[in-house]
Amino acid sequence: MLRDAIIAAYEENCSLKRRSESDVKWWNADLQKLRRRARCILNRAKIKSLEASEEAKAAQKEYRKATKKARRQSWRKFLGELNSIPEVARLKRILAKEGPSGTGAFLKPDGSFTSWEEEMTTLLTNIFRVVR
Repeated sequence: MLRDAIIAAYEENCSLKRRSESDVKWWNADLQKLRRRARCILNRAKIKSLEASEEAKAAQKEYRKATKKARRQSWRKFLGELNSIPEVARLKRILAKEGPSGTGAFLKPDGSFTSWEEEMTTLLTNIFRVVR
C-alpha cells in the first residue's frame, strides 16, 4: 500500500517525458529549416563525393552557429526580464552551485552585458539594494 503510493507519487511528479524541440524556448522555424537542410546535405554527402562532404560541413557549421546565437539571445532576454528579489536570488543560487561557463550574460542598466564574475556579483548586489 505505502509502496504503491510512493511509486504513484514519483510517477506523477517525475515523468519520463522526452523534451521536444517545441518545449525549448530558443527553438524557432529558422533553426528547424537550417537543421533540415544540414541533415539533408549530410545524408547526400554520405553517398556522394568529397565536395558534398565539404558542403555538409559548412551547412552543419551554419546550423551550430545559428543555434548558439538563438540560445544566447534567449538567455539574455530571460536575464533582462528578471525584476524581483526571489527570481534574482534563485538564479544567483543556481549559478553559484553549478558555475556555468556563460556567467557574463547579465544585462547591465546601460544595455551592455557583464563580462566577469565580480562585475556580475556587483550588479546583483545593486539589484538587491534597488528592489529592497
